[in-house]
Amino acid sequence: MSDDAQLPSVAHPAPLAIADYSPQAIRRAVIRNAAQSPWTLYPLVIGILGGVAGALFSLAEGWIACGLGVVGGLSYWGVQISVRHNANAHHYLAALHEQRRAHRLEAPKRLRQTLTELNYLAGVEQLDKLDAKFSSLKQVLESKFSPQEITYSRYLGMAEQVHLAALDRLEDVASVLLSVRSIDPAYIQRRLDELGYSEGQEPPAEGDVAALLARMALLHKSQETALEISRVNEQAMTALDLTAVKLANIRTRQGRAAIDMETAMTELAALAERSHLYQVHDRTIS
Repeated sequence: MSDDAQLPSVAHPAPLAIADYSPQAIRRAVIRNAAQSPWTLYPLVIGILGGVAGALFSLAEGWIACGLGVVGGLSYWGVQISVRHNANAHHYLAALHEQRRAHRLEAPKRLRQTLTELNYLAGVEQLDKLDAKFSSLKQVLESKFSPQEITYSRYLGMAEQVHLAALDRLEDVASVLLSVRSIDPAYIQRRLDELGYSEGQEPPAEGDVAALLARMALLHKSQETALEISRVNEQAMTALDLTAVKLANIRTRQGRAAIDMETAMTELAALAERSHLYQVHDRTIS
């Protein structure tokens, strides 16, 4: 491949934002969604308008509308965050899961093709292993909980975030390797030989040799960055394995079990949040 060939930059979808699956975050989401519902907002608006009309024009009907609207809106909101809390929480978690599921199913197809074209077989293998480990953890969760339970949806969401963060890192690997694919090390070495430069010599500050050495250094640095990102993915796969083993050994009926499971899954979620912050552009590749 010619060393002078230039490849267009390849953009990939931005990583999904880290979601908070804590009980507090879920409750906040239920309260927020209930407050934004038309069945909450419209009666309140009617009530406010009725109150304004009653105050300005001394209309009894306005005060009646005000009372009915405010009571109706607040009553609906109260029912949604109390009586129907679990149903609304499950709906919220299902929406998050569906959003991440689509990304998790689509990203590997695109990645597999790109990594194969780059002949980065280690990345293709990581794709397969990540999918297998996530599937194993999902099966363990299904053995402990019903998919209709909020706890199941929360824990599945945490595991999905680790999986998705790993996929995002493989996207970064592909971008790094694509950016230097046009650099041909064989061509560079041949030109260095022709110019009489050998390893160990003092590199010149400018000229053809300096330019060739700069491109070779860029290639090596990019390859090191790709390996560094891949190592982070290995840590993520280990975390998925360890979490699956911990959950498999926990008896859900014991009082201590709930605490142990929450601890195991929270550690997994923390890993997703830390690793999600890993950015290729934080590594200088020049």
